[in-house]
Amino acid sequence: MRKLLSLLVLVLWMMPSVANSIPVPDVLLPVGKAKLKVLWFDIYEAHLFSHDGTFTQIQGPLYLKLTYQRDISKDDLLKETKAQLIELAADGDMTLWMQRLNILWPEIKKGDSLSFYLAPSGKGHFYHNGIYIGAMADPNFGPDFLAIWLGEKSSFPKMTKQLIGGG
Repeated sequence: MRKLLSLLVLVLWMMPSVANSIPVPDVLLPVGKAKLKVLWFDIYEAHLFSHDGTFTQIQGPLYLKLTYQRDISKDDLLKETKAQLIELAADGDMTLWMQRLNILWPEIKKGDSLSFYLAPSGKGHFYHNGIYIGAMADPNFGPDFLAIWLGEKSSFPKMTKQLIGGG
């Protein structure tokens, strides 16, 4: 019985909650944009927004929007995200993060957008094509996740520089 109750609590915690949804922020200003290309393949266009149109550190409010230029399976998206987070994540529970992302994220089709809003509270919110799909409450997740694109150790430093307004 105890295992069943624990499983129920975990499932309820992981389910997206419409009651807790927040609209896509519309008062943020553009900071920078970049395109990720791997070899000759366009993967996505990235746009970063902040409250004043500048970037100083990975701290909310920040809004990152990725618009995909090709179909990406959810499995591939999760695998690449996990690989990047393992390199960059300082704190947090990777297993829980990946379980939650597996529930939240859809299959990506060419033209789809997947966006992440880091609120000033530290809570992270995901949107698929502008529609709220759920949150990550762990305050360690948001900064570590955004470090994939904005961190000093990003795998794509040229893209990072363009996103944070440096070129």
